[in-house]
Amino acid sequence: PCACVSGSEPRAGTPAGRVAPQHNSASTGSAAAHAPASPEAGRGEETSDAGGERDAASDGSSGFARASRVRRDWPCLGCITRIPGSASVQGKAPLLVLLHGNDGNTYWMDRIWGAAAELRGVITLVLRCPAAGGFGDPSWWRWHQGKSYDAAWLRARMGEVARELPVDPARVFASGYSGGASFLSAYIREDPALFSAVAFVAGGAPPPPECMSRKTPASFLVGSRDTMLVSHVRPLHDALAQCGHEVKWDERAEVTHEAILWHVERGGAEGIVDWLLGRAGAGGGVDGGL
Repeated sequence: PCACVSGSEPRAGTPAGRVAPQHNSASTGSAAAHAPASPEAGRGEETSDAGGERDAASDGSSGFARASRVRRDWPCLGCITRIPGSASVQGKAPLLVLLHGNDGNTYWMDRIWGAAAELRGVITLVLRCPAAGGFGDPSWWRWHQGKSYDAAWLRARMGEVARELPVDPARVFASGYSGGASFLSAYIREDPALFSAVAFVAGGAPPPPECMSRKTPASFLVGSRDTMLVSHVRPLHDALAQCGHEVKWDERAEVTHEAILWHVERGGAEGIVDWLLGRAGAGGGVDGGL
C-alpha cells in the first residue's frame, strides 16, 4: 500500500534561518515499513543481510563479521544503522547520516542508499525525526520550527553510534531528502563542524544572508519539474556558491519531486557517495567530538 503525506506550503513570514517545508511527497513500501518501532529501542534489533543467523558483533580485535549487519531501532526508535562487512576496528569507516522526507519512511531511505554505501565501506545511519503526532509528522522541518526542537539531539545519536562502531571523524557526511534536506540546510549552520560534506536531494531552504564560518561542500540532486526547485533548492545552491562553498549541481530533466528517488536508487546514490567521500574533512568533520 501507498502511504501518501502532503506537506504544506511555507507560511508567509517564516523567519530567516528556519527551514521551509517539503512539498507533496509519497512513500512506497511494505506495511512493515510503517509499523511502530520495536519497544526495545535503544538496544536495537540486529539482523544480517547474509540470509542466515544474526552476525557476530565486533570483538574489539578481529573486526566485524564479513556480512553486513543491520540494527533497527538503534540508536533511536525507527532509526536504522547499517554496518558494512568491510567495516573494521583496524580501519575506521565513513559515516553517512540520512534524513527522510515528511513521510518518515526510514525503510525506504535505507533501501535506496544502503547498497551504494555498503560497497564503499560506509556505515549508514538513517535517523527518524523524534517529532510526534500531527499531519505530515514526523517532519524534520516542523520539528525544527517547534518548541520541542533539541539542537543537540542529532549529534547525541551520532555519538551513540561512534561509541560502538569505528567511525572516522574526518569522514562524517549527511544527506536529506525533501523536508529532511530543508532541515539539513539549516542544521549545518547550527553545527558547522559536524559534517565534512552534505548532499541535498529535492530539498533545501534559502539561508539567511550571512555566510557560514565553515565552507561545507554541498551536492544537489533535483528534478527540473520539482515544485521546490525555484523557490527553495536553487536559492540555497546560489547562496552557498556565492559564499564560497564548493557546490555540485545535478538537475534531471523532466523529473518530479517524488520521481527523483528513482534516480537515487538507480545510480544516483553511487555518484553522491563517491563525491562525498572525495571531500573527507573538507568542511571540518567532527573535530568537536561526538
